[in-house]
Amino acid sequence: MKLLRTGFLCCTAMIMIPGMSKAQKDTTKKQQIQQVEIVTFKPGTTEAQQHMVDNSFHKSLNQLPVVHTFMSVVAHNSDNSNQVKHVYITTFNSKGDLYTYNASPQHQAVQKTNAAYIDNIVTVDYPVTK
Repeated sequence: MKLLRTGFLCCTAMIMIPGMSKAQKDTTKKQQIQQVEIVTFKPGTTEAQQHMVDNSFHKSLNQLPVVHTFMSVVAHNSDNSNQVKHVYITTFNSKGDLYTYNASPQHQAVQKTNAAYIDNIVTVDYPVTK
């Protein structure tokens, strides 16, 4: 009886494993990822300085081939503060591209260079659904 049960389990496993590997391959397909960065400027940051920060983000993104698309938006303050917020939405073809972007010297330099003007950055990453 024990041998019959073991044989049944082995046969079941042999049938299921090819299906599992196909499912694993399907989930490892590259899926686009979007990163939203909400940048809050320090009080007193001028429009010219905000524009400079926007340009530095654009410039660094243009240097990185891992970036699929990029969009920036000036957010309206709903929290009744006087701080200006800009939203940068960047699309990547995979999580690996997102990791490459975040670790890149260009992205690190933008954050360091603009630290004098930026109070806070909130980042949200999520898969693009079609």
